[in-house]
Formats: sequence, C-alpha cells, structure tokens
Amino acid sequence: RGGHPTSVPDWMNLTQQNLTKAGGQLAGSFHLRTVVNGILAQVASNLKTSCEVTDEAFAKRTDEVKEAKHKLEDQKAETIVKIQEIDNTIRSLEQAVMAKQGPLATCQAKIHQRR
Repeated sequence: RGGHPTSVPDWMNLTQQNLTKAGGQLAGSFHLRTVVNGILAQVASNLKTSCEVTDEAFAKRTDEVKEAKHKLEDQKAETIVKIQEIDNTIRSLEQAVMAKQGPLATCQAKIHQRR
C-alpha cells in the first residue's frame, strides 16, 4: 500500500518515531515557554520600573509647579502692596502740591505787582 505500515512491527516502529518526535517537540515547547516567560517577566519589570520613574518625575514636577505657583502668588501680593504704597505716595504728593498752590499764587501775584 505505498509507504503505509501494514504490520504490527511497522506500526510499533512508526509509533515510537512519532513519540520521539512528540517528546522533542514537547521539550522544545517547554524551553520556548521558559524563554517567553523570562522575556515577559523582564518586560513587566521594565514597565513597572518605567511607571515608578514616571510617577516620581510627575510627582516632583507637580510639587515644583505648586511651589512656583505659591511663589508667584506671594510676589503678586507683594507687588499689590507696593502699588498701593506708590499710589498713597502719589496722592500724598498731589495733596502737598495742591497745598502749595495757594501760597504760590500769592507769591506770583506779588512778583507781578512789583514789576
């Protein structure tokens, strides 16, 4: 029958060959699974490390932004106080100038009369 085993010893021989091949493939499969598991474990470890590093960097940057915000808020408050002080000084100077207007007008009138 053209290459098909027909006798019991042929079947036993073919079965033994198939079992040997299957054993080799099974061993190869276990080895491949071990390699893949190692790679997956390394990738998972790398991802976990990357995630932790990213979380730390994000937390640090968040703290830096919060600190910068507080500094800017403090600078804004100081600037507002200084603006108010300058406004008060300007008003005080304007009042002083206005207070001198009367005596200045009197002096100018006397000078004008003397000429």
